Amino acid sequence: MEIRSYGFSTAGRRPENEDAYLHKVFKRSRGCLHAVVAICDGMGGQSGGSIASRLAIDEIDKAVKSPPLNNKAIRSWITHTTESIQKRLIAYCVTHPELSDMGTTLVLAAVSEESVWIANIGDSRAYQIDELSTTQLTVDHTAIQDGIDRGIYTLENVSSSAELRSLATALVRNLGEGGNSQPDIIEIPLSYSQVYLLCSDGLVGSMVNPLVFDHDMENHIFGTTDLETATDNLISIAYQRGSTDNITIVLIEIGNLPRRSILLPDETDIDVMRSRDFTTVIPAKRRLKRRSNTFLILNLIVAVILIAAIVIVIDRENIFPQREPANDMLATESPVSADTGTDGILISKTESTHDEEPDRVDGAELSSAVKPSEADNLNSVESAQDTIVFKLGDAWPGSTNVILLVTRIPIGTSNLSDAQWELQLIVRMGDKEYQSNIEKINTTE
Repeated sequence: MEIRSYGFSTAGRRPENEDAYLHKVFKRSRGCLHAVVAICDGMGGQSGGSIASRLAIDEIDKAVKSPPLNNKAIRSWITHTTESIQKRLIAYCVTHPELSDMGTTLVLAAVSEESVWIANIGDSRAYQIDELSTTQLTVDHTAIQDGIDRGIYTLENVSSSAELRSLATALVRNLGEGGNSQPDIIEIPLSYSQVYLLCSDGLVGSMVNPLVFDHDMENHIFGTTDLETATDNLISIAYQRGSTDNITIVLIEIGNLPRRSILLPDETDIDVMRSRDFTTVIPAKRRLKRRSNTFLILNLIVAVILIAAIVIVIDRENIFPQREPANDMLATESPVSADTGTDGILISKTESTHDEEPDRVDGAELSSAVKPSEADNLNSVESAQDTIVFKLGDAWPGSTNVILLVTRIPIGTSNLSDAQWELQLIVRMGDKEYQSNIEKINTTE
């Protein structure tokens, strides 16, 4: 039997993760079991919730070591396991009275050669998903669901009443002291090409505030290449739609799904940032602020090189016009300071003192980079360097402080008409500067 499973849990917007989960697939069956997965969603102050959920998962792990020997024995094995969890939680509360209100939900799936068994206590859910449909297999043990089942409320009544909506997450069954710990247990004949999804209420929300819907599950399970990607996408959707709880998913795939290519919604553009002890889900807009500037810098330098090539090869006559006599130059000059880099290449730093807006050519500012002492000899090679300043605020949002400078410097001859040129490319980002040089570009006519 080919079975795959994957599980993941995140604290979401909560400071602490009170969910716990287990997923085990056996290469060789344990008794009659081929796989066991479970999720527990803890509750209770002073970290009582996280303790309760982990104690429950620990008991399930122990129970797997004494598995049922045949399919008919699975029901009693599940019942015995939930009773063991209940006893352990009560015993813990006796020795830790400050945690007497702690408890946990439970949703569990056990796979045998013949069946998939589902058990639940509380509002953690299980779904069966195949090509045709998504089916919720569990019923929430909440005050609202119980009232609807008894005919006391209707969904319309609940939706229109703030008081009733507040009871949407109030549990009428849970594991822990004072709770009704009787599980609902169902058996489903085993079928291939199916996925069983178990989750805490942080993923799906409640009946009055749903977060992830059936079609979301279908799209991301059948429209992604693996269970891990589907899990991350569904967690991301729940977070972006406003989940305020811990979010946990465990998936079991039985057989091979007929996956298909679909257009996934933009909501999946979210990172799930993992560490050993906790997980934080970061929306895409926030994520961008945390990325290094390195990628942007590299792109900017590439852009500069492309722009410079266009300037030199295509439009050099307009962008770098031939120097005219001094009386035609700009009335106000740009003082220049020159430094020598570590590789001996001249770095020209232009500080603009123009009161008027400089000329523009195709979105680039054209300024003079001529030393005042050389204004009377503009046709000489030494005074013939030009600088184009590109401000990127319009082209790249968020880059208003980024300036590109392209400087053409003549080298190798005293005759301008025969000069070769060195292109100097500088990217200025705030107080940082990145430089690249392209040497010996021949721009003679």
